[in-house]
Amino acid sequence: MGEPAAIKKVVKESAKTTRDVVKYDALIVAAAKFYGADVIVTYDADITKLGKLAKVKVCTPGDLLKGTTRPLFPDHA
Repeated sequence: MGEPAAIKKVVKESAKTTRDVVKYDALIVAAAKFYGADVIVTYDADITKLGKLAKVKVCTPGDLLKGTTRPLFPDHA
């Protein structure tokens, strides 16, 4: 998934976060990598860091709308 030292660094930087939350973040990224997900959509900074280490594309919901020319919900425009 990445260099163990780099992963440990991300976990250490996430010291404000509980260990269980970090485990779930790692589980989300590992599942995305294993199943060949095209992208993980999240606002979570720790998932973003782990995704980069695992070479899984990570973006925010707003990134999905960049370049669109029509409203997301046309009936409510």
